[in-house]
Amino acid sequence: MTTCTVDNAQRTAAKIAGVAGLVAFGLVVFGNYVLLYPLIVPRNEDATARNILVPQTQLRDKFT
Repeated sequence: MTTCTVDNAQRTAAKIAGVAGLVAFGLVVFGNYVLLYPLIVPRNEDATARNILVPQTQLRDKFT
C-alpha cells in the first residue's frame, strides 16, 4: 500500500473547487427563485404560460 501526501497546490485547488461549487449552487437557487418565481401564477396554467411566452417574444424581436 502506498501513501500519498497532499501538497499545498492540491489544497488550494480543492478550496477553489469547493468555493466554485458553492457559487454555482447559489446562482442556480437565485435563478430559480428570484428570476423565475414571478413568472409562475399558482393554479392558473394559462397565465403562467403567457408570462413565460411574452418575454421570449420580446427578446426575439429585440435581438433579431
